[in-house]
Amino acid sequence: MVLNKGKGNPGIRFLLGIFIIALSIYLFYVSMARQNSPELFLVPHPASEIAYECRTVRSLRLEVCIPGSMSSTTAKDGTINFYSIEPNIRGSIKLYNKLPGECEWKASLKSPFVRMFIGNVDKLDPFELMLKLLYRRWNPTLMGPKSRLMPKWMKGSPGACILLPPVSKAIVFYSHERSIGMRFYKRAVAVLSITGDMDKNIVIGIIDSVKPA
Repeated sequence: MVLNKGKGNPGIRFLLGIFIIALSIYLFYVSMARQNSPELFLVPHPASEIAYECRTVRSLRLEVCIPGSMSSTTAKDGTINFYSIEPNIRGSIKLYNKLPGECEWKASLKSPFVRMFIGNVDKLDPFELMLKLLYRRWNPTLMGPKSRLMPKWMKGSPGACILLPPVSKAIVFYSHERSIGMRFYKRAVAVLSITGDMDKNIVIGIIDSVKPA
């Protein structure tokens, strides 16, 4: 009696099996991530500024054009606060020497697995590094670093999106409940924080109007 020889190459069948298992794990992980953390699949989109009635407010460190109907105060550290009662909106803009928590955030990106996809973090400025992470949405390795970058309130927030204003090196994390905008300069970064439902185009206009003193 002669035994039939197995057809095909065992090595290829083994590799194919490994590929199918890896693909199944990947699809399961991505599916669960989309269900539990949909904000990780947002990517930045260009935004256009619209004209709106505004007035210029100046402090010791910066100036900004806020909606004309809103009241404002300035603090000793140069922070500009603005607010309205109806609708209930509170905001502030402050100039920092560097992005708050920047050193810790960059240190968390220096693992070999992360650097495989984004390269040497020390060669990128904070804005370039943010964009490199935010444009990735299908890479499980980068989902952890991306989640640490995005504001926690983006999760489940209505209307959540990431906007790129028409000015250079600026970004806005927007929702109908809260917004945070950042504009990077050579030696400083302006951080805009808003609580309340402000039109996204006006948020873009505010970040566009910021100028260091």
